[in-house]
Amino acid sequence: MPPPGRRGAAACIAAGRWGALAQLALGDAHGAAVALDGLAHAPGDPATRAAIARDAAGAWAVDGDPPRVLDSAGYGLILAPRDAGLLILHARAAVAGDRAAQAVADLTPLPSDPAAQAEALVVRASAYRRLGRIDLARADIDQALRRTPQDAAALLERGIVRQRLGDMPGARADWEQVMEVAPDSRQADLARQDLAVLEADPDAP
Repeated sequence: MPPPGRRGAAACIAAGRWGALAQLALGDAHGAAVALDGLAHAPGDPATRAAIARDAAGAWAVDGDPPRVLDSAGYGLILAPRDAGLLILHARAAVAGDRAAQAVADLTPLPSDPAAQAEALVVRASAYRRLGRIDLARADIDQALRRTPQDAAALLERGIVRQRLGDMPGARADWEQVMEVAPDSRQADLARQDLAVLEADPDAP
């Protein structure tokens, strides 16, 4: 059993973590991320600190700050190198920061957690697409959709890949399906934008 002082410190960290997550839920993503980063760097159990770093990276993602997502997730990966959530957050931020090769490296091999693999495949497909490897992007996104056929993010990405391959009817079908399965989502907003572009120039690659 840890000494009382250590138990007290762990309890303070746990309380601070849940307080920061409540702050995030109330809409203060920036403040929550700063607080969580501080807690992740405090002395304590490495697994707990990695989990808090994952929370911090998620808060920075909500705040729209990919470089800080990379920093927080990268720190967490030092503590827990194969944590699926951290790998996906790091890879997403790498894609957003025009570092698609880093995202592929993060997710190759795929995380061992089966529950995370479909999401990882979507992110890696997006990275491959940005690298011009449409063949690998298509393979990943097809595999993701075999696992989660109604996933809005996967359908959105497959639509983009199909458009790049010149399959405009297929792209349209995917984007329309996104709006059916998740009409109020960010993916649906992006699908509407893509459809508007397709309507304006149906022959564009």
